[in-house]
This record gives sequence, structure tokens and C-alpha cells, in this order.
Amino acid sequence: MKKYKYTGRLEKLLYQNRGEIIDCIEGCLLDNLLIETKRGYMALAETYVNCWTSCYTLYFSRDFNRVQTVFDGIKEG
Repeated sequence: MKKYKYTGRLEKLLYQNRGEIIDCIEGCLLDNLLIETKRGYMALAETYVNCWTSCYTLYFSRDFNRVQTVFDGIKEG
């Protein structure tokens, strides 16, 4: 499980990783996403920066057999 802060464009991230959005949950400023990529699963969780800005915390796992690995990383957070 890897964890990053991501402030770039979502379209670029999807294009570079050949990602497909599997699930989406509405957030305040950004939506929380579950993405399947060519190398594994990725979750983008909205993270508070200040009252006008949010960024993504990106959780990535190469475990294709268990999506739960990504959710466990978010809970540990």
C-alpha cells in the first residue's frame, strides 16, 4: 500500500495509468473515487487543505485480488 498527496488533474492521472473509475462518492469540493488501473487499484480520498481548497490523498495497491486492501489503507489514514 502506497499513500501520496495528489494535486494534479484527474484526467491526466486516469490517462497516464489507463484508469477506469469504478465507484464515486460525492465530497464537499472533490469527489472520492475508486479507480482500477493497469497496475492495481487506486482510491482518491478528498483531503481538507483550507476552507476553499481540497486535494486528493491517493492510496494505491498492486493487489488485484483484494480491493479491500485500498479501503484498509484509507481507514488507517
